[in-house]
Amino acid sequence: MRTLLFGLFIASVAAAIAAAEPAPAQLLPVEQFTNEPELAGFVISPSGKIAAATQRSASGQLLTITDLPALEPRKTFQFGESMDAADVRFVDDDHLLVQPARLLPGLRAGKVLAGEILRVDVQTGSTSMLYSALEAGAAQRSPPRERPVWVTGGNGTFGAVTVQTIPVEAASRIPGTVTSVNRVNGRQDSDGVGNWVTNPARSARQTAARRPAQILSLSSNTPGDILIQTVAGLDDKFPATASRLNIGNGQLAQVTQAPVPDARFTTGPGQRIALAQGTDAEGRSVVLFLPAGKAGVADSWVTKVASRREQGELIPIAWTGKDEKYYALDSRDALTRGIVIWDAVANTQQLLFRNPAADIVAFEQDAAGNAWMFAGYDPYPFYWYPNPQHPLALMHQKLAQGLPQKWIEVTGHSQDMSSAVVRISSADQPPLFLLVDVASARLLKRMDSFPGLKAADMSPVQPIEFKARDGLAMRGYLTRPGAGTDQKLPLIVSVHGGPHGVFDGYDYEYERQLFASRGYAVLQVNYRGSGGRGRDFMTAGFGKWGREMQDDVTDGVRWAIAQGIADERRICIYGASFGAFAALTGAAREPQLFKCAVGYSGIYDLSLMFGTGDLRSSARGQSYLKEAVGEGQQELKTRSPVNMAQDIRARVLLIHGSEDSRAPVEHAIRMRQALTSAGNPPEWLVAADESHGFGDAGNRAAAYRAMLDFFARNLGGPHEAPGAPLR
Repeated sequence: MRTLLFGLFIASVAAAIAAAEPAPAQLLPVEQFTNEPELAGFVISPSGKIAAATQRSASGQLLTITDLPALEPRKTFQFGESMDAADVRFVDDDHLLVQPARLLPGLRAGKVLAGEILRVDVQTGSTSMLYSALEAGAAQRSPPRERPVWVTGGNGTFGAVTVQTIPVEAASRIPGTVTSVNRVNGRQDSDGVGNWVTNPARSARQTAARRPAQILSLSSNTPGDILIQTVAGLDDKFPATASRLNIGNGQLAQVTQAPVPDARFTTGPGQRIALAQGTDAEGRSVVLFLPAGKAGVADSWVTKVASRREQGELIPIAWTGKDEKYYALDSRDALTRGIVIWDAVANTQQLLFRNPAADIVAFEQDAAGNAWMFAGYDPYPFYWYPNPQHPLALMHQKLAQGLPQKWIEVTGHSQDMSSAVVRISSADQPPLFLLVDVASARLLKRMDSFPGLKAADMSPVQPIEFKARDGLAMRGYLTRPGAGTDQKLPLIVSVHGGPHGVFDGYDYEYERQLFASRGYAVLQVNYRGSGGRGRDFMTAGFGKWGREMQDDVTDGVRWAIAQGIADERRICIYGASFGAFAALTGAAREPQLFKCAVGYSGIYDLSLMFGTGDLRSSARGQSYLKEAVGEGQQELKTRSPVNMAQDIRARVLLIHGSEDSRAPVEHAIRMRQALTSAGNPPEWLVAADESHGFGDAGNRAAAYRAMLDFFARNLGGPHEAPGAPLR
């Protein structure tokens, strides 16, 4: 009977996820794919009786507080068009902590974390800026302003409420930004260099003031305090700092400093700051240990591990609960990143789990900081649990059994672990949130991130494998259109950016689904240099831009032709950032293979990377460029698409943001000039006030409409209905 009931519970969850309207006969609008999610986040309070949902609205992001399980709204806060609630956490049932994301100065869209911490009082609606890098000194407070609106929410769940506008000081300049997710490399990292997104110039006033920070732990060894840590920009030379922050009055007390600026701290026994992992002045990955009682003593950090990229690295994750032993990810003694228990005192490790073919790329911790799940892609999601009897692990195993091939993550849970919020997604499943009874894995509520997209609208995504010309095994994904023939299809080759450490996985990507919805097959190759497949595979791409890395992509295209999947007369290559470099390089090296090429926020002149852009502004960035791209002006010129324009026969579309700090628009200007001089002038779309990828929803939709029309003219697909132009 128990087995039968479990099967019924899981069947109900699977049925709820699969429930969808029939696929529409007409094309879904581009905006259905390219818009930000209508429901971006959903977390629950310690009691499990209150939830906080972050939603998109026409006038900016909303943070709605609701009662559970009825989802009856209490209050809704509006952050305006210049700020979002990027990270939301309940401290208790009465208080939320919000880490906002802001627009960078001079940009129209594209928000990044600004290193601030905001407190929201759930009962009164009052807000306090507990910590800000924009202004030194005490927390700032202002009374909320109210105005009545109708809030429909992501799926019509929430009704009429009063919206309180969050009052925040204007950000005249942001000293540094960072993204933070529990991923170790993968698609959500920036272009191969840690977690940096951008790093605007500092003013002297800001250098002397507070530095951007993020929440390290919601608990500390002092009641009423949380732990925070500073985050580093590319050119940051200051030691990383961990501090206690009082959530009542914003009082700050420094706990310790680490000798590396990009340190990621890990707590040990008694919430003591015990470990720091980062990059030293020689470019090595280092792990430092701080013995008990030495937090305030200068030069007390002990270097335990120092390794170069090609040697692998040790990444501490969480305290095991015993002595000075920590869960860590280790790639020093094997090709792939495995899970170990690392003894920080003895500097020894015990292997717990390793997938010989794939890295661990993500992990999850419960509210107490206990690591309970690790995950990767091989090629579908796989999971490993340190303690399979942990309540969340038991629930997760039931869900994974009933929902195979789905990426399943827990975004929050009640203190007694009776209920949890679970986010479900996969390559052919747009993200959705489930409120789940932990003990039974029974579905309580479903909330869609993209209510306009149904699973029935999605095209199937298939893992592929083939041999490169030198015998190296390549992996990737093939997306076929949902309807019609699966042979001799028009093909879009989509090359991921990064490139090193980043990879295409079996998670939801709107881009491949958008392209497939128009009748195109989409090929994604995780070429050498990509992440997810171990240390040697990733370092095999160093210095191989435009060479072996490009051959891997070309060999994937020829595999698709040989399999009868692709029509060899209708193939386009597309990519963003490094992917744009590969798109134009591919068009030059294989002029008979590609009918068109699209470059989005691309790098086209390798020598320019050493003179402009944010990577060249720091020693770490320069070290990365030399290692990943290579040195020697003649070699850089030879491998740059801007110097291959005379070989490109394909039609070209270039899309760029005028304020791109990673790949300055000068790259696109030079590529356009070279193609025009060669008698092949490209189509051209440059958006003012946009950066590395378009942040404004309207501009993003306009860019993809331009791509789809370009593909239609060259590959014979459907033309798009007219839409709004660039803003």
